[in-house]
Amino acid sequence: MRHAQSEYNVNSLINQDPKIKVNITEMGKKQAREVGKELKKKNFEIVFVSDFLRVKQTAELVKGERKIEMIIDKRLNEFKLGFEGQSAEVYYDLRRKSGNVLNYKGNENSESFVDLVNRVKGFVNYLKENKERYSCVLVVTHEAVIQALKVILLKIDEKKAYLTPFGNCKYFEVKI
Repeated sequence: MRHAQSEYNVNSLINQDPKIKVNITEMGKKQAREVGKELKKKNFEIVFVSDFLRVKQTAELVKGERKIEMIIDKRLNEFKLGFEGQSAEVYYDLRRKSGNVLNYKGNENSESFVDLVNRVKGFVNYLKENKERYSCVLVVTHEAVIQALKVILLKIDEKKAYLTPFGNCKYFEVKI
């Protein structure tokens, strides 16, 4: 599941540093509560989240009053684009102009989408190795991580997955 609408989503800004606190909006709170109602019948044993405030806020609202452990896993953290606080449009334009969207890096400290997929594979492998331990989990994370999960779990073409938007508070289910 992707986190609910955040303050940065509204302004089309990039936040890739978990130390910068970006909250979900009132609309985001409503989105998370609605999804929480939809998913109430699911018996999550655990909720995995990234280290970002907007993700934790979303997960808390989705799980509601249920006493479910929430574990932070940094492999679910936001995509390291190299454009903290800047307009997402700047990143998209430079990525497009690079001619290689899957391998584009904003700077030497950033990740390409291929790098992100490899990072997220570690998390998926952890879930596979522990499937006897967890029969039903909820993962709350970020759009690019969801796109990477779709590549890994649904075998969707990398470029198609990466360039197909995934909305706030949207989710997909998969059996591992």
